[in-house]
Amino acid sequence: MEDYENCKKYGSVNVDMPDGKYLFQNIFTENHEDGRVSIIHKMPNGQRISNKDLPFCNKINVYLEIELDSNTQRKIVSSFMQRNISLTIYSKDFLSHFPDIIKTVFISHDSKDKTNIAKPLADNLIENGVSVWYDEYSLEVGDSLRESIEAGLMECEKCVLIISKNFLSNKRWTKAEYTSVFTRERVEEKRLFIPIWVDINEKDVLEYSPLLADTFAVMWDSGIENVVGRIKKIINKKSSM
Repeated sequence: MEDYENCKKYGSVNVDMPDGKYLFQNIFTENHEDGRVSIIHKMPNGQRISNKDLPFCNKINVYLEIELDSNTQRKIVSSFMQRNISLTIYSKDFLSHFPDIIKTVFISHDSKDKTNIAKPLADNLIENGVSVWYDEYSLEVGDSLRESIEAGLMECEKCVLIISKNFLSNKRWTKAEYTSVFTRERVEEKRLFIPIWVDINEKDVLEYSPLLADTFAVMWDSGIENVVGRIKKIINKKSSM
């Protein structure tokens, strides 16, 4: 609290935490009745790790949307050093120096392809530093399925379509997800789809959607390492059409 008051001398402090919502790559907030907020990391194996379970390493990184002069930064850092806390302040343009940082990829798939394709793909993308919206990892108990999926579709940087015969015959969820992202493509004038073809051919996709058949696709039978590599390469390119 003392450090908090010291920081207030140099400007207002405003922390806005979502109400128990998805933050980033399988990280959620969890609100408590007494007003405290925990950060929960949901592991691929289902294990939940809370920030309360982690030891404090006496290091804090702060990312600011405002510019601070060097003298002010030194004063703030010095006040934390007196408490044996290492504070690093990053400016608002920090992320612009890291073009390879990958934003959320939404994985659209038929439930019959979950075990053999969707889950292994999600796990491999996460292991390779890709932020993934995947229902099994991104939904918490009590979440609205429709609202959560719509949020994922609206926020995703890219949408991976696992196009199999199961996907093409699914007239409900996958069709709705495809339509939603297709609409975003037209409105935002961006290429959002990354199709993965699984044991299908061009004729199959053409019958489903001529526009989708004209979109470059990654072949699942080329191996999961190649698929993940192609996805990373695609998402790091400019998204403008």
